[in-house]
Amino acid sequence: MRKKLAAAAAFLLAAVMLIGGCGKKVTVRSLLEDVQKKTESLGAMKSSVQFSTELERYAPFYYGQATLTADVDIEQTANPAASRIQGGMHQSGTVPEESLDIDSYTVVEGGRTVCYMKRMDQWVKQELGYDKEKMSLLDTSAGDLLTCVDDLKIDRMDKDANTGRPIYIITGTVEGTAVRDLMQSYHAVRDILEDSPGESFDDSYYSDLKIDIEYAVDKWKKLPLYLDMKFSGLDSIYPDDIKLDDTSLHTDYKSFNKIDQINVPDDVIKNAQDLGPIDGSKAAETE
Repeated sequence: MRKKLAAAAAFLLAAVMLIGGCGKKVTVRSLLEDVQKKTESLGAMKSSVQFSTELERYAPFYYGQATLTADVDIEQTANPAASRIQGGMHQSGTVPEESLDIDSYTVVEGGRTVCYMKRMDQWVKQELGYDKEKMSLLDTSAGDLLTCVDDLKIDRMDKDANTGRPIYIITGTVEGTAVRDLMQSYHAVRDILEDSPGESFDDSYYSDLKIDIEYAVDKWKKLPLYLDMKFSGLDSIYPDDIKLDDTSLHTDYKSFNKIDQINVPDDVIKNAQDLGPIDGSKAAETE
């Protein structure tokens, strides 16, 4: 009787696991799609980003070497669409060393996306060319990684150091034009910062670029813990007198759905200098 009960229990457990999806084979694609689907239901997210690079500049009668780092905390909400970024950048190895504080709010006002940014001790206000739909999407990088899914693999299972929960570790190397597909949002940022909309680059621009990726995903929650990206070949996109080495970008996904709302303080709204649309023309409608 005991053997029959054990067999029945094992059969029932297997059936429950199968119904719950536990019996399906997990692939990089299915895992990233699960993360992306879960992300679409999120209302808020906290993350932090750390950037570092070693920079050398050669020029006639001049040589300079510096380490550039950045460390920012990011809060985002989907409805209403808003974000808050706080942190700083630091350049060491130069005389004098330089630091820059980062503090900004991005919100939707009157159907337009507006960024409030602190420059030195003065707040400024500027309309951005983002639409509301893009602003409302929280970014856990799963959608971007799906563009290069064939270059990735589930490398191993591990445990979250904080919770002990099982996690998948996805790794891979993305090269050449695949970097273009992965970093497709880069050009949108470039357009905004350099006021160069529509500029395009041929495939040779990416020929030497390479990114080593490590992405950790909670096995049961299907939400990411971190994304680590190490870049090489960046020299090809800069002038010959600039060299970059040991360039990395690391994102920690700290929490989800633990922010109610992001509000710009009244004194910031009142005192911010209005710089108008960032591209010098009418900003994109968001509604």
